Amino acid sequence: MENIITFLKDILNYTATLMPQVIVGLKSTLEIFTLTLALSIPLGIIVALGRLSKIKIINKITSFYVLIMRGTPLLLQIVFIFFGLPNLNIVIDRFPAAIIAFTLNYGAYFGEIFRAGIKMKQHKYWDYLKLIHFLE
Repeated sequence: MENIITFLKDILNYTATLMPQVIVGLKSTLEIFTLTLALSIPLGIIVALGRLSKIKIINKITSFYVLIMRGTPLLLQIVFIFFGLPNLNIVIDRFPAAIIAFTLNYGAYFGEIFRAGIKMKQHKYWDYLKLIHFLE
């Protein structure tokens, strides 16, 4: 029984020594999340409007952007921004590189979500609600 109590005390002590690092990591994660969300939603709206544009060049550019961002893994995008851009003499620190990669990636996804929402016909939505007896 004493061994179990000693073992539990050791685990608690070890956990207590790690908590400051965990708190710093949590703070960084929340900062990245907040900035990514604040920047990628407006970008997504711009991308959605670009994808719905009747101007061919704008439509093609935004379509290509979405194709690249959705077609490559996020980790590859992060590695390219942090390690690939310095080959072009563009050096970005870790935190801004993460924000740029997440924003560009999620901006493409949000753009497709917003485009689908804008493109959806309103009457089809009401017909669906009637079909499932949500509206009587």
